[in-house]
Amino acid sequence: MSRHLRILISLIAIALSSLLPAQEAVKEPVRPGTILLSAFQTVSEAEKLEEKESYKEAWNKYQQALRYYQSLSAAHPAWKPHIVQGRIEKTSQAIERVQPMAQKEFMAEQAKLQHLVAGSGTPAEIPSPAALTANPVNKADLQQLTKLNNKINQQQRQLESLKNKHTAEKLKYSERINALQKELRKSQQGLGQESTQTRMLNGQIARLQQELRQSKQLSQNDQQKYLNAIEELQRTRTALATAPLRADVEKLQLAKDRQEKELKFVIGKYSSTKKALEIKTLENQKLAQEAELTKAMLAKRSKDLEAAKTNTASVVANMRKEINTLKSKLAEAETIIASQKTEIADLVNRLADSETLTTELRQDLADMTAERDQLSEMLKLSDAERGKQLMKENLRLGRELSDAKRNLEILNRDKNSALDQVTKAETDLAIAKHQLLLKRQENTAFRKRISNLESSLNETRELLATKSSTPQLDDASREEAEILKKTVTRLIAQSSRRRQAERLLWQEYQRTAPRNQEFEEKYLEMAGEDIQLTKREQEMLLQHQSEDTFFSPTGRASKQAQAIAQAKADEKIDTYHAIARRLVEKKNLNFAKDIYDDAYDSIPDYSFLINRGVIRMRLGEVEDAEAIFELGVSQRPRNPYTHFMLGLSRFYQENSDLAAKSIDKAIDLKPDYKEAFLYRGIIEGNQGRHNKALDLFESAVELDPEYAAAHYNIAQTYNFLGDSKKAKEAYNNALRAGLAPDLDFEKIIGIRS
Repeated sequence: MSRHLRILISLIAIALSSLLPAQEAVKEPVRPGTILLSAFQTVSEAEKLEEKESYKEAWNKYQQALRYYQSLSAAHPAWKPHIVQGRIEKTSQAIERVQPMAQKEFMAEQAKLQHLVAGSGTPAEIPSPAALTANPVNKADLQQLTKLNNKINQQQRQLESLKNKHTAEKLKYSERINALQKELRKSQQGLGQESTQTRMLNGQIARLQQELRQSKQLSQNDQQKYLNAIEELQRTRTALATAPLRADVEKLQLAKDRQEKELKFVIGKYSSTKKALEIKTLENQKLAQEAELTKAMLAKRSKDLEAAKTNTASVVANMRKEINTLKSKLAEAETIIASQKTEIADLVNRLADSETLTTELRQDLADMTAERDQLSEMLKLSDAERGKQLMKENLRLGRELSDAKRNLEILNRDKNSALDQVTKAETDLAIAKHQLLLKRQENTAFRKRISNLESSLNETRELLATKSSTPQLDDASREEAEILKKTVTRLIAQSSRRRQAERLLWQEYQRTAPRNQEFEEKYLEMAGEDIQLTKREQEMLLQHQSEDTFFSPTGRASKQAQAIAQAKADEKIDTYHAIARRLVEKKNLNFAKDIYDDAYDSIPDYSFLINRGVIRMRLGEVEDAEAIFELGVSQRPRNPYTHFMLGLSRFYQENSDLAAKSIDKAIDLKPDYKEAFLYRGIIEGNQGRHNKALDLFESAVELDPEYAAAHYNIAQTYNFLGDSKKAKEAYNNALRAGLAPDLDFEKIIGIRS
């Protein structure tokens, strides 16, 4: 059995190496057509996003495509320049077209996150309208690509020169040898034996033939040196040319990992909310039943009271007292029931929000995975070798499963075997089955990714077929479509070969290996769907995991363990922030409040504390926010932002004196705090101290000449002071800084009638 398994694994290694595309076997540079196809697909995605009015995402996709085109142009300047340069121009035009809308969308998203902090307890500044900037191809890389192309061209010219030189030498030697052979034939005419002259000619011919062979060998060695140098330069050029694609693959992988953590977190939140809803629903039902019993008892006692009017006054008084107690109990129960119904409705809403968020995260995760795999497919980073490893691992785990089953059968037959040996064998069997199930899931996911890639490529092929059949298409566009169609066909063929690798390998084993019915049955059993963990095996796995992770609570954690724990805590903090910020962007503030409350209960991070206050400010729960910011100030008395937010919470409660005190403290700690100067000026203006308010607003403008809110408040203050000329001037400054027009105020200061 094991011998045949080794044969099959050897066959897997041999057969898969033959199934690999040539690029993977010899590390051939990625073809220009492949980079062109990557850029084309990215542009197609950008156009779809633009149609859906997702301008910021479309802008990012156009920028991504532009990087690909620029790298292609720099790496292969002589390859279809009329197509590549045309694409660079069109993509640049598309970027200019969507940029204003993308900028507006970006600023709106940032405005929703105003006052939230990330991790330091200090808010990120809302970026200026110019904050949406491109991430172009590294200019140094482009210059390096130009140098590499020059070197490759120089090496190729020298190689061609060497070939020409060798050809000339070969021709020269061949002519001399032919002349000597002709002379030899003349000298041999009529001679029955070898003469001195023929011996001399034969010697000269042999010497020249030896020199020709040596010249050929030297030339081949020299040519090989040039070829090696050219291949090395081409590999370096490919690495630089595909750097934007590789960077995007890494970026997508990081985003995918982060999204998986967020999804896991939301699923956990969903489960806990569902459990809380079940508990609260049961409590409400139980309380409702008790209320019904109380209501029935109250009705009975009321009826008894009517019938007991002839009884003594003390009996009637006691009955009335009991009735009043029942009424009070019923009223209290009804109040609690109503309150619980509100809580249940809130939990139902949260459950629905969790489901919606989970669906969004799953879709985002699927999109990221598909895009990452598509780019990886272009770069040959991830399929064939992974397929080989998955299959080898499947077979290894299958052997372990088979061995574990056999050992267990032997031990069960041997009644004298120790119980712990039987238990160990059962545990080994459970572990082997569990690992095989996990590997099978991974293998299934691998196959699914291959199918998704093929679907994407087929969609691109259909799009190209439609495009190439358009009558008004120019010659360059038609040529581009044909190049891309050939590239897509090649990639589909490669992907199909990988998808069929396991079936081909099994057929190869059946054809070449000695027949072994037992092994074939075991292999087919592994490929089936009948492997399941029993309840006892699941318990054994849990026990095994708990034994493997046992540690002494009195032991001191190493620095490495502390670093790992800190990294996990930071990762958890980032996940909480990512989920909450996503909810804030969607204006789902109650759910965001729950997330930050849970986060602070789990990890008392300062940023969670402050954001709990910020969300409550947004929800109008200003008193609760004030209490939170007071706690924040006590924890970090030197943090200007917390003092400012404490002042802001007091400002909204119209507690001007305490608000001014907190904001002044923020300015003392941060003299360039423009928002603090703005609100401090508003407080002074509300108190009727307009000149002092003007000074504070002017201070804010000095800190930021493009601060629209400060200019607007200056206009308002001058209007109060009766100076319409300066009010108009300040209002126009506010408009230039990006303020949305205030039509009512324009009428007041006489700009419009």
